[in-house]
Amino acid sequence: MNAAGIDRAVIIQAAATPEEIPWMLALCDEHPYLAGVVGFVDLTSRHVSAALQGFARHTAFKGVRVNLPFHPGKRRAMDTGLHALADTGLSCDLLVRSSALAQAIDLIRSHPDVTFIIDHMAGASITLGGAGEYEQMIRPLAACANACMKISGYMTAAGNVPRVTLAQTLRDYLSAALNVMGDDRLMFGSDWPVCTQAGEYLDTVEVLRDAAASFSHTEQEAIWGVTAMRVYRLA
Repeated sequence: MNAAGIDRAVIIQAAATPEEIPWMLALCDEHPYLAGVVGFVDLTSRHVSAALQGFARHTAFKGVRVNLPFHPGKRRAMDTGLHALADTGLSCDLLVRSSALAQAIDLIRSHPDVTFIIDHMAGASITLGGAGEYEQMIRPLAACANACMKISGYMTAAGNVPRVTLAQTLRDYLSAALNVMGDDRLMFGSDWPVCTQAGEYLDTVEVLRDAAASFSHTEQEAIWGVTAMRVYRLA
């Protein structure tokens, strides 16, 4: 899958309540180009196992999304929920600020049987000359074999970078991520509609396309779709 064909397989990831997830799954039944749903599920709920088992009966339900940080007092409940998630074979997206990355890494290390997807490039700010520091920030994450990362959120995270240098700046960050994680653990994420706070949706695609233009064909294919197809079990 390449940049020109990224709309052929779409994963819906929305701030939906469990009551809204069935509606999103129904959309997948109606529209074949919608390949799957990742929804918010409270992993600390005492009903989480039943909820996950119910959603997992639909083949389009691919995983859950969790916001970090969470209160340390909920750690035991979170572990129980992640064990239930592992039992269903579903993945876990983590929406994490860079300040909570240590908490995310601790969770990932504690649950090697769960595939985690770190959203928005681990919550990093995109700044001129900041790629070296970013590489050091994500090295502990890269050491977790069960963790992947979405190349997403960069339009709003680079608010102070002039548009004329944004692609080059993002290229430096992508090179850092490729260096420590490899292309098979990186995937594009649109961050729509939040990305429209910094421009049109097409800008989001074109900036990444320009940033990745010097990468190998294999690296570009992985970022634009191959990694997501594998991680979210879309093939």
